[in-house]
Amino acid sequence: MLSHNIQPIFSTLCLAINIYGRLNQIDKVESTYLDIRTKGYNTCHPSALRYMCQAYILSGNSPIAMMYFELLGRTHPNMAFKTLAHAYALKGDELGIISFLDHMDMAEYPLTSAILVSICKGYHQLRKYEAVFALINHFTLKCGKPMDFNLYRIMIQCRNDLKEYQTALDLIQEMRESTHIRVCLTRMVGSLHSQSAIFNLKKQLTANQVGLNRAFYDLLRGYTELGDVTSVKQIIYYFVDHNYDFSPSVYAQIVWAYIALGKRGGCIDGAWEYVKHMPLGNTWEDERMVWHGMVVCRLMFSPEKVDEVINVLKLKFPHVDTSDVIDLAHVRIDRGRSRFNDRWDAE
Repeated sequence: MLSHNIQPIFSTLCLAINIYGRLNQIDKVESTYLDIRTKGYNTCHPSALRYMCQAYILSGNSPIAMMYFELLGRTHPNMAFKTLAHAYALKGDELGIISFLDHMDMAEYPLTSAILVSICKGYHQLRKYEAVFALINHFTLKCGKPMDFNLYRIMIQCRNDLKEYQTALDLIQEMRESTHIRVCLTRMVGSLHSQSAIFNLKKQLTANQVGLNRAFYDLLRGYTELGDVTSVKQIIYYFVDHNYDFSPSVYAQIVWAYIALGKRGGCIDGAWEYVKHMPLGNTWEDERMVWHGMVVCRLMFSPEKVDEVINVLKLKFPHVDTSDVIDLAHVRIDRGRSRFNDRWDAE
């Protein structure tokens, strides 16, 4: 790095571990990790542990990888399992994926959508399409978890690879209709202004043998689409109070609900006040999607003030490349314009 005039700050060292790991240069991975220690940085930082775990999986040294996995799992279990799944998928290691699933079962750790997507990417790379379909069916039918965009995407890719084009088109249509169904369900239920309203709704759902996980996630997305910030917050508070297993990215739904309001109801100020005081952890992995939504919000409604958001982001996460954050926000806005028109054309 020094030969290229690159200063080895913590974020650069972590990036180097990631790159060397993917190149299977484990000696450079180890020397870079040693640099983190000698320069006084935290060797147990989640970013460092994550890339060390991944590097050793890719190099075929599972025992050492599991050591870093265990260290990461003590404070960030979701990130630890997601890292392991991603590493085995990146390697295309079917036996590794199977052992990973066994490890999750033994740890009694619930399968999340993000982890499932990583596993399915590995099977897709191996062209094990039936394994993808079986895992997703188990996740949605037996576990009662909702389909999301990434799960739909991997299913569509598999059907397309199999030249089952009509099935792929049917999945695209199903994905579009799911948005309308969520919104209709949400309008029928009405706003949820308190936890007692959620409790009453839960009793009705249970009495009618409706899966609570799926219903609450559908309502969460529906309220987001309608810009009902209060109801979105109430559902998330319910998740927290009842120890639901959910990704921290769920908090981003609050920002997207403000965005759905447009310039009505002080959405920009409301979103920004929330982000500045959001009840999240202090890792970029936890807060990434929330900040992504906030940058999108600023660029859409007050681009002249986007620097205010970026400056706070830099203070909180100095290792993050904010130019990438802005670029991704522009991509999301451009992609969202066409989707927005398509989504509501049947309303």
